[in-house]
Amino acid sequence: MAEKYPLANGLWSNAANWNGGTKPTSGDVVHSNNFIVDIDEDVDVLELRTDAGTTAVAGGYFDVVSDDLQVSCDFIWPIDDGFGIQVSSNSGTTTIIGDIYMPKGTSATQHCGILLQGTCQLNVIGSILNKDNSGSQAARDNSGIIINVSGGRLNLTGDVEGGRNTANYNRQNSGIFINTLSCIVNITGDVEGGPIGYGVSSGNINTGIYVDTTNNVINVIGNVIGGFNFQTPGIYFEASDNSVNITGVVQSNNSSAALLNGSFGQNNTVTMFGDIINDGGQMAILIDNLVLDNDTEMSWKLIDDTNNDRYLYSVGSGVLGQAVESDVRKDVVYGPSSELTGELEPVVVDTAQLASNLLDEITTSSNPLAERLRNVSTIQTTGAQISSLKIS
Repeated sequence: MAEKYPLANGLWSNAANWNGGTKPTSGDVVHSNNFIVDIDEDVDVLELRTDAGTTAVAGGYFDVVSDDLQVSCDFIWPIDDGFGIQVSSNSGTTTIIGDIYMPKGTSATQHCGILLQGTCQLNVIGSILNKDNSGSQAARDNSGIIINVSGGRLNLTGDVEGGRNTANYNRQNSGIFINTLSCIVNITGDVEGGPIGYGVSSGNINTGIYVDTTNNVINVIGNVIGGFNFQTPGIYFEASDNSVNITGVVQSNNSSAALLNGSFGQNNTVTMFGDIINDGGQMAILIDNLVLDNDTEMSWKLIDDTNNDRYLYSVGSGVLGQAVESDVRKDVVYGPSSELTGELEPVVVDTAQLASNLLDEITTSSNPLAERLRNVSTIQTTGAQISSLKIS
């Protein structure tokens, strides 16, 4: 494994511009060395990095400038206050194979692993990951992929992890940041909110996908799951008129919704082809419009606001609860398999004893009921006595 780096700005294909006078090969770790390297041919290396190496200095980036190229590596590791690869190609298909790590920069600019600037079709085979999921991390405006061109097209096969942040910046960190109009994003894999966040009051949004513009379409074949707290949804909308189609489970988690509208998010539509699970004390979907497939199961429940342990009605298998006692009606089934239907306790009556008591009261008591009924003057009194009659 060799460390390779350019000696000046230039083309990848120019061997003379690389240290040692040879181009990088499949076992090499490649640093940009504070230069801009234009990728004009297929690339197959071990790692692509814009941070410092043993000899290479930090900074610079790689730019895919030619059409229909493939870039293969184990992963892309960007410098924290910068980015890794820019895709400038405007036609054909650019394919990037390898995981993408999010920066953890703190400057007030966008940082990312991949910046899509061209109108080509970008295919990524790999997951979007945080550099570090433990300990404190001050971060703002970091993403795995930023789509920065109107009509941008991204196909990603892999999982998308939300950004993370433990400092109060009131900014976003996201796996994918859609920063322009009318994009189409197709994901085959799970999308999850950030593993940690500073808190609701700070305004940080650590999310899997951050949608900041209108008229975008997102298709997910996989699960969408909320993250650490209320500000770590799987997908977050800060704009209107976007559509999301999900074939998989949508689940809230740890008080975070899976899909959430922000203060400017409205008229967004989620179409579900999978189950919805509300967990962690939070609704899974907090979006204007929800369209459900016929096979969708939901774990929603209505709770008595004076007693949170008492469910008025529950929907979905595996949800604990029952119909409220005052609403148990004959032939009414509660729950998909009647698992929530209430049962009335049977009243046991000793009919022989009841008949004997009635007979005694009518005929053999000291003031028999039959005798009182024959006496007109006591009818009113007898009516009152009958109403208070207790059979024991």
